[in-house]
Amino acid sequence: ETRTPRDSRKPPSLKLSRLPKVAEAAAAVQTGSEPESEPPLLEIVTDNEAVAAETGCAYVEIIDRNKKLANRMVTHAWSNTFSHLLAAVCADALHHDTFNHTLELLLSGRLEELRQQLRALGRLDGEQASFWICAFSINQHAGICSSPPACDSTGFPISACTCKTSKHFTGDLCEMNKFDEMMAFLKTERCVTAEGRIVRNRLVQVVAVDVRFDLLSRVWCLAEIAEAFTSHLAQNFKVHSQASTEACLSYVTQLDVRESEASYP
Repeated sequence: ETRTPRDSRKPPSLKLSRLPKVAEAAAAVQTGSEPESEPPLLEIVTDNEAVAAETGCAYVEIIDRNKKLANRMVTHAWSNTFSHLLAAVCADALHHDTFNHTLELLLSGRLEELRQQLRALGRLDGEQASFWICAFSINQHAGICSSPPACDSTGFPISACTCKTSKHFTGDLCEMNKFDEMMAFLKTERCVTAEGRIVRNRLVQVVAVDVRFDLLSRVWCLAEIAEAFTSHLAQNFKVHSQASTEACLSYVTQLDVRESEASYP
């Protein structure tokens, strides 16, 4: 997040009540079908000419202008499958250690069943579960939008963005090099509860581990995990299943941080 005065702009976060809408688009991509309800939010954003052509901004600033302090920061590898990321987030909200069951609900289109489970725990009001996800909360137009990889994790081609937004890869205006400051801000900032009480924001790191544990080979993911540990944040690791964990156990035990990689060092 861009460095700003403490009493001004808050780091935007994604309320969980919006996730089933985005998940509907993700499920449609996985199954090759079209969602039955309203168009995916991603398409709505793409059709916003003002955003695409002139004033690029973070995705969350379009879908939810009522900003709240995030109480969950999600660490994930961009090579991960998008539906797996959403499943891990929902699994955390439901207090599940693995996300294979929430993934099944997403990909089978049982979104109302997932909504009911989240609603039963009070997770759709944005107070108990508000997640900061870099892909949604950082203004990608101010950084990497014009130089994306050739394709996404599923092999779908990615077209470069042609917006006029100024790019910042270093300095105060860069949003991609302030994770430490953002985590410290969210940990120490005060927030107001539904009852009107002012309390310290309790930040938790959610680590959305992909099926192959490739996240542990990405230097920025490791840096976030290390910073959260050093800052004494609670850390919730969400894995696909016990089977995937056992299959990758040998890789994890032989992990060498000196061999980690980064697309943008």
